[in-house]
Amino acid sequence: EDAEAEASHVLTAHPGHAGARFNRAVARLSRRQWREGWADYEARTETGLLDAGRRPWSQPLWTTQPLAGRTLLVHAEQGFGDTLQFARWLPRVRARRARVVLVVPPPLVTLLRASGLADAVCAFGDPLPPHDLQLPLPSLPHRLGLVTDREVLGDGAPYLTVPEGTPSPTGAWVDADTPRLGVVWAGSGTHVNDRHRSVGLAALHPLLSQPGVTWVSLQHGPRAAELGAVPPEVVVHDHGAALRSFADTAAALARLDLVITVDSAVAHLAGAMGRPCWLLVPRIGADWRWLAESESARWYTSVTVIRQATPGSWAPEMAALAREVRRLV
Repeated sequence: EDAEAEASHVLTAHPGHAGARFNRAVARLSRRQWREGWADYEARTETGLLDAGRRPWSQPLWTTQPLAGRTLLVHAEQGFGDTLQFARWLPRVRARRARVVLVVPPPLVTLLRASGLADAVCAFGDPLPPHDLQLPLPSLPHRLGLVTDREVLGDGAPYLTVPEGTPSPTGAWVDADTPRLGVVWAGSGTHVNDRHRSVGLAALHPLLSQPGVTWVSLQHGPRAAELGAVPPEVVVHDHGAALRSFADTAAALARLDLVITVDSAVAHLAGAMGRPCWLLVPRIGADWRWLAESESARWYTSVTVIRQATPGSWAPEMAALAREVRRLV
């Protein structure tokens, strides 16, 4: 409420201030004020937040034009996780008798092409098929007029699966006779809240020390090197290097009993597949979408959100999760 009040105060003096409108959007969306929040969320395109990924689009933006019989090009705009989450609304566009072409980063193409959410899926850089209109993916809920919890959050049912033909994961962990638990301890290092969002592998040591568990790392990027600091008595199977696309990640999640992850694309993929997931959400800078959840309104029914109580410390939460791991065993 304070954030919304502050943003509204700025907008009173400067009605066109895009940054203030975006901040007010985040505050409103976190409280499920969907109609007002989505309208303000459009201001993100007027800030500098998206400058690095801006692309020229030749066709007009879809605003209020009829869609029946037309082709709408919907293009991903933010991170992998945002794309996986916001893709849930594509069937609503197709229900308006439009043909939908989705353009996403290459690692997502195989997974989303197999989902059937769009009529066609292309990678950025590929030749684009003919289309009449275009729209950034995060603008879908505003253009579609999604204003109720049911319309926005849905029923939590899975909408992604492992694409046919995806190679099965290999490694000693795949056929282990103990619970197979995946871990992801860091998101993108370029994220504005990375220092709070990424917990680091050391914070997970109370979990990794639990006996009777087969631990599997799905960590990508430079932070995967933290596996070298795992205590010698702890075995963590490194599967991160085998993940070349999100189809591979989906195949790995299908063989895991549970994944424990920071706020990352893996959390969204697990939820969209209906795979059990414990999601670690920081006290500082918690994303609006997790703040918007309640017991009766959730993005993914298979995802349990673990909220940090004290900034800078995950010790109480890890102790509680260690008890839950022992219960699983």
